[in-house]
Amino acid sequence: MGEFLEAYEAGYLNVVGEEDLAFRYGVIGYPTYLLIDPQGAVFKRYVGALPGLEERVKADVRELKS
Repeated sequence: MGEFLEAYEAGYLNVVGEEDLAFRYGVIGYPTYLLIDPQGAVFKRYVGALPGLEERVKADVRELKS
């Protein structure tokens, strides 16, 4: 995901968490990606190796910014 964030100059925090963080966010599978809104709430959750994930995340970030 790091290369994706660098290539698209993501203007948001990216975190790789520990077990306690996974527990607090209810992670049930790996990998799990969470898109968090500016207020700290989970906006979108992506679980597993999903086809087209990059495009889905970009679209969801655009939606979040609008």
